[in-house]
Amino acid sequence: MSTVRFNLVVDWIMRRTTENQNLEDLDYADDLALISHTHSHIQERTWRLNSFAKQGGLNISSKKTELMALNTTNRSPVQVENRDLPYTDRFTYLGSIISSKGGNRPGHPEPSREGQKLS
Repeated sequence: MSTVRFNLVVDWIMRRTTENQNLEDLDYADDLALISHTHSHIQERTWRLNSFAKQGGLNISSKKTELMALNTTNRSPVQVENRDLPYTDRFTYLGSIISSKGGNRPGHPEPSREGQKLS
């Protein structure tokens, strides 16, 4: 698939997946991130993404897809094609390390914001 066609297909898929919603996704080329406030919402969005991806001739790789839960202890399974997606506490998105504990570099915790002044 050509780069232009691929980008058009991904744009179509993401518009259908998140239609009538505020910012709920980040996507660049074939790197996608869905954002949700509830487990049921992320499962619904994942089903929609999978359905529209198939219509566009693309597939979600359950081997390359991970979940990160923030500010919750609910780690109920989210599935693609009846396969549970694994949870992670750290991943890299477009070269930036995202951590569920804050911070952006391995071994470097998020600095304390207590008493910090903004310039």
